[in-house]
Amino acid sequence: MPQPATEPDPQAAEKVAGHGTAPHPPAGWDAGRPATDALVEVARAVLRYPWPRDTAQRGMTPPPVPTALVAHAEHLRRAARATAPDHLHRRWAGSLHLLAGDGLPDHLWERAEGDLRWFGSLVGALVATRALTPGDVESLLPDAPEHLRPVLVRQLVLVALDDDDLDLATRHADRLGPDGWSAHRDIGLHLAERGDAPGFLARWRSYHAREHRWEVDRLRGRLVHEVAVRQGTAAALALVADRRIGERYRQAAWVSADRSVEGLLAFYAGEAGEHVDELSQLGALVAAIVRETPADATTEHARLAQVLDRLVAVDPTRDRSTMRMRDLQLQASWPAIVEEETLRQVRRAIRTPHVRADIGALARRPRGT
Repeated sequence: MPQPATEPDPQAAEKVAGHGTAPHPPAGWDAGRPATDALVEVARAVLRYPWPRDTAQRGMTPPPVPTALVAHAEHLRRAARATAPDHLHRRWAGSLHLLAGDGLPDHLWERAEGDLRWFGSLVGALVATRALTPGDVESLLPDAPEHLRPVLVRQLVLVALDDDDLDLATRHADRLGPDGWSAHRDIGLHLAERGDAPGFLARWRSYHAREHRWEVDRLRGRLVHEVAVRQGTAAALALVADRRIGERYRQAAWVSADRSVEGLLAFYAGEAGEHVDELSQLGALVAAIVRETPADATTEHARLAQVLDRLVAVDPTRDRSTMRMRDLQLQASWPAIVEEETLRQVRRAIRTPHVRADIGALARRPRGT
């Protein structure tokens, strides 16, 4: 059983109960990237640690890091910190988390947790940042608990996709058998991001579209959007006619090639305005205004007031979904707001309580932070 979380004992920290001695952090750790061999052995020791069954259950407050693994936790965290700026994957199959693409999840830095989920997430991050190679992952798989092995194999899929090796990614996904549809959906997202409709649809059965349907809906929407951007509205409209995509994605086919504020306004003034609803138009316009507003701006974008007036005019009593979308888009305009009076007006217009509270907190922060 893990030792109680008392003051760290340097001797105890070297031992992993029942599995021999774990390596010390390598010499020159703070001087640069850690030695890969030592890192693999630290990860192996963590995976082989005799974790109590209840630490893997969701919804429980994680216990403190076992004394025997205190040094290991710091070892792995420093490795991820050292490598994160160099190689960051768009998607990350951590044990409970997804990496958005702009940094590792804060919880990996802010607190250490004494359960396998936290350590598993950290090992997954090390693969994502390529501190651990695919070969290292293969060597670790026999030591990983059974429920964590699919997570590591899925990470191999993501690494192969980042290397643009679809054949290798598919072979790794196939290793997961009937339950490998999450990994196959990673491949589908890769193809959707490229607007590769034939490739995406050719793998349709592997996505198991009836499982977690919202994920497949996201893939459909992304595919239609990218086809519209790359090949035009006509190609995207032909795609939604396929029964595997569906007419509900027709609006996503109307995408302006010019994403500037003026380009979007001109686009929606034409035929697209008849097919794209008001909130979707305004969401795109808010995002464009924010992109075009420098962090150190002293005046507001010329179109900001017009777009905010249109947002405020959307009836929040229509239904809860409309109110929430309207309010979130008002909140999203915050980085483009310079005048205090504009911010007060936006806050007064927001009806959703937690969104109003959030923008109230933002009002107390300096711009650009």
